[in-house]
Amino acid sequence: MSNQRTIARRVDYTGRGIHTNVEARIVFGPAEADAGVVFVRTDLPGSPRIPVCFSSVADAVRRTKVVGGDGGEASVETVEHLLAALYGLSIDNLVIEIDAGEVPGTDGSAAPYADLLERAGIVELPAQRLPIRVRKPIWIGGDDAYIGVLPADELRVSYTLDYPQPGIGAQYASMVLD
Repeated sequence: MSNQRTIARRVDYTGRGIHTNVEARIVFGPAEADAGVVFVRTDLPGSPRIPVCFSSVADAVRRTKVVGGDGGEASVETVEHLLAALYGLSIDNLVIEIDAGEVPGTDGSAAPYADLLERAGIVELPAQRLPIRVRKPIWIGGDDAYIGVLPADELRVSYTLDYPQPGIGAQYASMVLD
């Protein structure tokens, strides 16, 4: 087993959300072992905290949205590329301060976030990482969008996209992530 990880120092990024076009400043800070990943909405009274976990996920069209705070009044959306960067870098614990309801869209990929976090320095913490084990198939979806997770000995990601717009069309990718 490997140890949990965080970043060594605070770093920030400013940009516009791809759905709201609202400018947001996002500041990444180190967190202690077992703290998890937490968004802090600095623009809202009391700076509500939103832990990134399954129970924080809320309905949103074509993007991932997490909600939190005392009454679930705070949210941050379009977090999927940022969370992909954290997963790819094996960062388990992080405080993410944000002054808007949507993370900056960057170039449409996880790469700018990954580059920024690598520049902050990644450090191991004195606690072991708990593995994620998928024990049975999970399917979520509706209308024309679905996602499935299947038990396997390797992490394989397969993706199909099919938009009727010219220049996009049908696309498929499948890869093993190791």
